[in-house]
Amino acid sequence: KSKRVQVLEADNNNLNKINQQQIQKADTLEKLRIKNEATITKLTSKVEALEKESEFMKGLNQALLQNQKEWKQKLEEMEQKITSIQEEKEKKIVDLEEQIRDLSFFIEAQKTIQKEGELVDGQLVVIPGSKDPSSSSSKKKGRKVKR
Repeated sequence: KSKRVQVLEADNNNLNKINQQQIQKADTLEKLRIKNEATITKLTSKVEALEKESEFMKGLNQALLQNQKEWKQKLEEMEQKITSIQEEKEKKIVDLEEQIRDLSFFIEAQKTIQKEGELVDGQLVVIPGSKDPSSSSSKKKGRKVKR
């Protein structure tokens, strides 16, 4: 064979090897493309699932925040009611203590009148002593008891 033919055959062999390498690279790249597309599909479905979960969580969070707001409002209302009830109770206790003090004074006065016969037709005038800060009712001061 001529030298030229030998060179051409060598070039042809080299080109065939390069072609085979290119085919193998193309096959590898195709397999890699298919694998990457499958990965993309899986990741896309995961992203969609996470987006749905995120929307659900946002809705749940909003509902919980609204619920918390309502419960705080109810708690404040109940605390106000409790405070009001406690104040009313304290006022009633003070009033009842004043009534007991007045009743005790009346009973003691009755006993004194019964012991001493000369006071039966007399008048008893109550003169307020020291001011008692718990006694805020002026209608009970300066009361006259007639017999």
